[in-house]
Amino acid sequence: MAIIGAGPIGLAAAANLVERGIDFIVFEAGDRIAASVQEWGHTRLFSPWKHLVDPASRRLLEERGWALPDPEQAPSGAELVRRYLVPLAALPEISSRVRLGVEVIGLAREGMDRTRTRSRAATPFTVRTRDRQGKIEDVAARSVIDASGTYRSPNPLSASGLALRGCPRSRNASSPPSPMCSAVTGRCSPEHTPQSSAPATRPPTPFWGWWSLRAARRAANRAPRSPG
Repeated sequence: MAIIGAGPIGLAAAANLVERGIDFIVFEAGDRIAASVQEWGHTRLFSPWKHLVDPASRRLLEERGWALPDPEQAPSGAELVRRYLVPLAALPEISSRVRLGVEVIGLAREGMDRTRTRSRAATPFTVRTRDRQGKIEDVAARSVIDASGTYRSPNPLSASGLALRGCPRSRNASSPPSPMCSAVTGRCSPEHTPQSSAPATRPPTPFWGWWSLRAARRAANRAPRSPG
């Protein structure tokens, strides 16, 4: 199984797969764990620790002596990464399967074209990746969990949904989102960033993409377990 993104949801999905004995690989476009979260690490979350730590992840960590921080306290993004996500990603059964600096640039059904539907749902995926050196590789996967999030593909908050003229979004998916132009100066400025990381078609999902995690758990439960 392929997981796109080594953030809170991607690593939680990995922990659930570890418990079920299902092999997986995690592709993270950034050069560090939870790269997008670290971009806004100074921001304090609305949710406390008790709502942020996945049960399977907690069990794996506590086996190594990890302790849950104050359940009622809300951490900053940096604290979430340092006290939870980095220790989780460092577990041998997860770290050996994480590929940093590898961006997923395409997905397809193996051997399928766009016009074929027969047996499509049962056909494995081809995951096309690109590393920092530009090397492109195709990886076969039975299932794919997209936990890449929306931080690197923001939606402008203008009434039309379009970015202001003269300040286009970056075409490089691995770079931070481009700021909007200042209505006063006409220049791109970090101080004027009326953007949203939430997709335009649905509201932001609470508790680190709870529905995405539920989907990952359902996929893991349907998959055959390793013998023993």
